[in-house]
Amino acid sequence: MSRSANRSKGSKDPASWLPDNKSFHCTYIQTWITVKEKYSLEIDSK
Repeated sequence: MSRSANRSKGSKDPASWLPDNKSFHCTYIQTWITVKEKYSLEIDSK
């Protein structure tokens, strides 16, 4: 991920931000969920 993409993402979840590369959306969301579950972090049901 480029610096500018990382800055635009900030701490937004997939409901608010997805990478420009649409073919990577599912992988990004699955990775996000995996990290949230691993560290017992809250996941909004949006």
